[in-house]
Amino acid sequence: MTKKKTFTRSRNNRMIAGVMGGVADYFGWNATWLRIIFVLISFFSVAFPGILVYILAWIIIPDAPKKRITIQQIRVKMSHQTMTTDLNNS
Repeated sequence: MTKKKTFTRSRNNRMIAGVMGGVADYFGWNATWLRIIFVLISFFSVAFPGILVYILAWIIIPDAPKKRITIQQIRVKMSHQTMTTDLNNS
């Protein structure tokens, strides 16, 4: 069973509201390049009101759900950090 992709604003890859990060995550693009292209198009094109499009997307696109972390995941993460710290100190 494959996981269904949903179009949401990113919680991890955000500069302002996560709109460009969410679009990049959904399509598998690089968020930095998408932001640069969006700003350039918005800046050089009078017919493309980039700020209005961004604000509308901010309002319309739902925020990604918060990820729940279990105690087991925290323990595993802490054990990996301890092992990495031990390796770096060697």
